[in-house]
Amino acid sequence: MMAANRRRCNRFGVTALAKEKENVAELIQKAQMLLSQRQHQEARTIFLRVLEGRPDHPDAHYGLATVCFQQGDVLGAAHHFKEVTRHDPLRSGAFVNLGALYNHLGRDDDAVAALRRGIQLDPNRAEGYYNLGLIYRRIGKLDLAVEAYREAVRLQPGLADAHFNLANTLLDGGKYDYAITHYRAALKARPNWPEARQGLNLAETGWKEEQTAVLAPETVVDVPADATLPPDRPLDPAVHGVLLSEIHLAAAEAEAVTKNLGEEVAPQLETAIKELSQCFLRSDIPAHEMTSRLEAFEASAQRLRKIQRELEHIHNRIEAAGEDLKRK
Repeated sequence: MMAANRRRCNRFGVTALAKEKENVAELIQKAQMLLSQRQHQEARTIFLRVLEGRPDHPDAHYGLATVCFQQGDVLGAAHHFKEVTRHDPLRSGAFVNLGALYNHLGRDDDAVAALRRGIQLDPNRAEGYYNLGLIYRRIGKLDLAVEAYREAVRLQPGLADAHFNLANTLLDGGKYDYAITHYRAALKARPNWPEARQGLNLAETGWKEEQTAVLAPETVVDVPADATLPPDRPLDPAVHGVLLSEIHLAAAEAEAVTKNLGEEVAPQLETAIKELSQCFLRSDIPAHEMTSRLEAFEASAQRLRKIQRELEHIHNRIEAAGEDLKRK
């Protein structure tokens, strides 16, 4: 008799638990629908009702965090996203949102930690890298910001805000050619964007001025009339000092340029070519990665072309100085 009563109690307990879960699921679904309809207060009431009976329910905390954020309660939103990560520590989106809120509150270390955890849980979450870029740029770590933004646009090529912020960061660093590329990508995704158009104009102006500075002829220096070079007399620094200084300076510049070519540009170009070649040897590489590798190759090629122009300009300077020595 006691065993039969126990079985009936067990069946009743299981049924009650199933009914409770069903009711909670229905309440969460209703609250989420109200939230999508921007009926924030009604949704808040239901989420709080769920938490009264189930204070550990991550979906209720997630929904309430969203309500708080949309109503401007940043601290409340951060609290409930933190609760989500506590009760459901594998939910990547909660960590990413929590990191974005910590960034808004100026809690830099907490923001970076939360975002990195979110990215660790889901490496393909572009908004995680985007928010990481926002933090790094704000605290002045521009190289890390560029890396984060690049990863965001690699994962989501149409993410206009990431392209725009990446372009701004590159512009701050004087990398005008790269900035132009990403301003154009931002405008492609969002054509009527005055800030992006203004940034593009600044980048194009900076790039043109940079090219003009590289290609502009050097100022002609007046050489004294007695700065002659008899065939049987060696160069005299006291007489030919201006021309000798010009040749020495140009040679030093050529050495610096070729060193940059060997240590930085050539390896980058070699890597870009290898990665691009893989796209033609494999069929499983997505289109956005092909775009990223093409962009890396073009950037390396532009650096190479720039160095070539610099070397041509330096060669012309040395040649002109040499001709002056022959005539004097």
